[in-house]
Amino acid sequence: MIEAMSVNKSIKDKYLLKNINLEIRKGDKLGIIGPVGSGKTTLLRVILGIYKISNGTLKKNVKHIGFMPSSKGLYEELSVKENIEAYTGLKILKEKDLIYFSKRIGVFDYIDKKVSKLSSGMKQKAALLIAVSMNPDLLVLDEPTANLDIETRINILNFLKEYSKDKTIVITSHNLNDIEEICDKVIFIKDGELQINNSIKEIKNKFSDERVKLIFTENISVEKSKFIKDKINEIVIEKNYILFDEEKVDMYLILDVIKSMNLIIFEIRRESKNLQDIYLDIRKGELRDEEAIK
Repeated sequence: MIEAMSVNKSIKDKYLLKNINLEIRKGDKLGIIGPVGSGKTTLLRVILGIYKISNGTLKKNVKHIGFMPSSKGLYEELSVKENIEAYTGLKILKEKDLIYFSKRIGVFDYIDKKVSKLSSGMKQKAALLIAVSMNPDLLVLDEPTANLDIETRINILNFLKEYSKDKTIVITSHNLNDIEEICDKVIFIKDGELQINNSIKEIKNKFSDERVKLIFTENISVEKSKFIKDKINEIVIEKNYILFDEEKVDMYLILDVIKSMNLIIFEIRRESKNLQDIYLDIRKGELRDEEAIK
């Protein structure tokens, strides 16, 4: 559907995207992750055709792209349905499909209300309804669950999982749990460059080093936590457990420190890094998948 080869985008001599190599195939569920200012929005605008690339090659074989406008992009004095008509050029879904999606997303009772009368969460859902009303081959969503309460967020995620079964979707989100719920592929962007571009399964297999988790019978006091950190680097200390990589930390040293503080181990577990842990390592510059970004 979309293939980017050595794509660069610059504005006023500042490069926002650098040497991007990316392929989005039919049926892909792609998550785009990165810190603020990393190039996520710029990449979305390139995909949508809002931005022209500065150099490189961009191939697009997709007829209809649906995008989810931000709530600030809605026409406040129009109803939800009138917004749909404005964004889709009157080429909206069949009435029965529109009713189904509006009920499924949770906008049905408000579809004839002015957007100005809606809450921020309801505006967010209205924006999602606009996107799917375009009946797109490719659906592009920028932070689809931002500013939603827990119940609404779960409802939207369930809808997107159901909707995306036979669709191609690109999503940006700061919530990595959302990305794992919906997507099968992910790219991590930092300073306009791809750090990782792979399936979530492969990323976890490649970078999810096993760690040891020591759970104690009591919470670790502030004093004891400070003492452990002074003695040992590369260790995570939480309420009643510590987490560390055996390859980076001497297990015998940890046991000696624990013994000196009279902490009693309740359970020992071995855990793998989740997507959020891997992402944080990337932000610190500790990981980069050279093979996947060529």
